[in-house]
Amino acid sequence: MSESNLMKLTRRKLATGIGLCIAAPMRTAIGQSSTIEWKPTFRFDGELFPSFVLANATRSSNTPAPPNVFGDRMSSLGIEVKAPRAGARVRVAISIDGIAQEGTIEQALSAGDQASILLPTLRYDFGLLSRMVQPATSSARFQVFVDDTKIGDEVKSVRVRSVNDTPIATYKDGRATGDYAYMMAAFVNENHPLIEQILQGALRLPQPVVTLFSGYQAQVIPQVFAIWYFLQRSGFAYTSITTPSAMQDGVSSQHVRFIDDSVRVRQANCIDGTVLFASILRKIGIDPLIVLVPGHAFLGFYLDGQRRQIAFLETTMMTSTNPFVSRNPNAIGTALARLFQNDPRMRQSAAAFDNALDVATQKFAAAEPGIKSRSQYYALIDVDRARRAGVQAISR
Repeated sequence: MSESNLMKLTRRKLATGIGLCIAAPMRTAIGQSSTIEWKPTFRFDGELFPSFVLANATRSSNTPAPPNVFGDRMSSLGIEVKAPRAGARVRVAISIDGIAQEGTIEQALSAGDQASILLPTLRYDFGLLSRMVQPATSSARFQVFVDDTKIGDEVKSVRVRSVNDTPIATYKDGRATGDYAYMMAAFVNENHPLIEQILQGALRLPQPVVTLFSGYQAQVIPQVFAIWYFLQRSGFAYTSITTPSAMQDGVSSQHVRFIDDSVRVRQANCIDGTVLFASILRKIGIDPLIVLVPGHAFLGFYLDGQRRQIAFLETTMMTSTNPFVSRNPNAIGTALARLFQNDPRMRQSAAAFDNALDVATQKFAAAEPGIKSRSQYYALIDVDRARRAGVQAISR
């Protein structure tokens, strides 16, 4: 299919708004006649996603800031405050015990009924966040100063999620308030050293499929099939486990394995397999896409460098159609296939690969209306566009 207007949706999805959840307001007296209202805010309803922090660490929002929002618009914590008078200098300081050193922001605010949101840049321990493989609880400290006088100091618990968990969307009163599907691109890591091992293994198949991975300088489908067949020979299996490490009513999230996790256990669910393939394809210069539909994910990729034609692949079918499920590769079979350049199980795998392309194409055709209308749980994520928008790969 052609790109048409569909890919423009991915550009709009990367324009992230504030989407912060507001805590109960507090009033603090200033002098004898003035009061100031302020309250802590959380992007993810009392939770912190290390994956979000790491993926967006160097990113700036690509949409104009509302006139009442100041500071780091990719921040996960902030303070909403109403100025007691025009020109009041309000300083906000936020820290998270063991997670982030204090970050501050100071702003002269206008008086009025509309509250301002101040978002300091926190100084995270990025190494610690990348190692958070299980959730934990910490304390966030929120401080507010007006004209150098402290008028508020509040400590709130924050649930720190596993780095494998990624937000998909936020909700309030049944309505979506933030779209974070683009975060799936952060788990695509084309520079992971294990990818080179996979590519070398795919080049050493008993009956070679390709002699070089050269992206769009050669036919794309044979290169993708070589990767498919090597992973089948390596014993990759599909698992349906998709449970995140914690659940929150206002946040929809997904647990995603990193490449080294998938390779180590030889196991991947739909999103894990899609991320693994997307990482490998991006490494060899083929632009991948991630298709999200309710309860499922599958792979897309461009067939040409001009991005005119797209193919889709159902990676979960690697297991159900794997000719090595009942019998692993053995030395004799491998030697005979190499000697006579005839690998019967490769032919079985190729037929299954072709079927996986057809099945995914049908699934995309069914999902396309939901993607175009931006329906809940539907998304088409262009990894290259996410990278150019500043979404970094999460490395460990």
